[in-house]
Formats: sequence, C-alpha cells, structure tokens
Amino acid sequence: MKPNGTAIRAIRLMREISLRQLAESTGYDRGYLSRLERNEAGAKPDTLRCIATVLAVPPADITRGDPCE
Repeated sequence: MKPNGTAIRAIRLMREISLRQLAESTGYDRGYLSRLERNEAGAKPDTLRCIATVLAVPPADITRGDPCE
C-alpha cells in the first residue's frame, strides 16, 4: 500500500487544516507527515486510516489505487 502524498496535502489544504493540526489530531510527528506528503515516507494501513478519518475522506482517496484493508 502506497500513500498518495499529493492527495493527502491537497485534501488537507482544501479542508484548511495545517500540518501542525493534522499532527495534533493524528498523534503523528509533523516531520513524518511532511515527508509523507512529499512521498518520501511510507505508511502502514492503520496510519492511513487515521489520517483519512481526520481528513474526513475514505482511505482509498489518499492511497495510490490500493485499498486500506
């Protein structure tokens, strides 16, 4: 499963959520989330589900064609 960092960032900005707010809401490090958005880090399915929940989107919206199951 590969995260789509471009989609994560686009949705986050559309929802007007700062990287700091996303970090606080998910419990993940801001630096890690930044690397994730730049497609420099991978993520486990649970991580992607958590981020998707905070962004209020289905997990499939923030992956590269892979379901989070």
